[in-house]
Amino acid sequence: WLASAQARRPGSAATHPGAHHGRGPEGWPSERARVNSPPSRQPLSIMAPASLSIGSRPRPRAALAFMAVALAWPHKVAGFYLPGIAPHEYLKGDRVELKLNKLASTKTQLPYEWYSLPFCRPEKVEHVAENLGEILRGDRIENSPFEIYMNTDESCKVLCRMVYTKEQMLEFAHKINEDYRVNWIVDNLPAATRVVEPATAESPSRIITIYERGFPLGFKGSADIPGTMDGVAYVYNHHRLVLKHHTDAAFEGARIVGFEVEPFSVKHAYAGQWPEAGAPAPALQTCTTAAPVSHDLTPQAVADAGEVVWTYDVKWEYSEVKWASRWDVYLYATDEQIHWFS
Repeated sequence: WLASAQARRPGSAATHPGAHHGRGPEGWPSERARVNSPPSRQPLSIMAPASLSIGSRPRPRAALAFMAVALAWPHKVAGFYLPGIAPHEYLKGDRVELKLNKLASTKTQLPYEWYSLPFCRPEKVEHVAENLGEILRGDRIENSPFEIYMNTDESCKVLCRMVYTKEQMLEFAHKINEDYRVNWIVDNLPAATRVVEPATAESPSRIITIYERGFPLGFKGSADIPGTMDGVAYVYNHHRLVLKHHTDAAFEGARIVGFEVEPFSVKHAYAGQWPEAGAPAPALQTCTTAAPVSHDLTPQAVADAGEVVWTYDVKWEYSEVKWASRWDVYLYATDEQIHWFS
């Protein structure tokens, strides 16, 4: 660009294209060209002068003036951070935000905000988009009440207890029947799904990790699933969050390089009455450190009015994967979400 500007010095033939194309000195249209030529249909440039617009002819004076303004700008400029572009280091005990994206279904193609269903809510719900790409994709990212701290495991942590009407339960059931999926984000990484591969005559059941966008909101019971009724919807109300971190001598703290979720459905039980709001939650009989939630417990149906206790585990694992390579596993993932632009 500079070479082009220098080549177009005043007095050179390149500076006076108007001699053959109806333009005057410095490349500006001549009087006759402005009168006889049709209106220009060239798009406007927002971020820079016309001399810097894509597809326009360079103009030395305007270009040099733009450079002069840029160089004269105060040299003390505060830097800024684009989520997902630069790594973020966490020290042990630092708060790690879990953000909630919209509920999406490939069956209906109609996305809903997370809090369109009566989930546990923080004191103040805020929209917290991570980057421009998520805005263009149509994502609606909100904060959550999850309390996660770097390299600090949690077991059977109660998120909240909700008492639902039958109509609210049926809202969950409707979304489950429509195959809606949950989309969570930690450190700009979407959650990968951990699922249980059913047992066969040749091999027992095992946990496998499927890297795809989101995980199911719940499932429908059937005769093949023990403890469920055919056609009844069950919600995943317990989530085991597996976060992977990487450390290196080149930086202080740890970087998050993996985020997996294993969902469970469990009808929680506890002794006595649930305390008033603000009081500590009672110990759960269906989830302890020694006996964590498993898929063998009675699942949580969403058919009639009643309570649902929402819980989660947090498990940190060290990983040899570096921050620059943490997205590699998603390159081979299946994307359950298709966004239609209207």
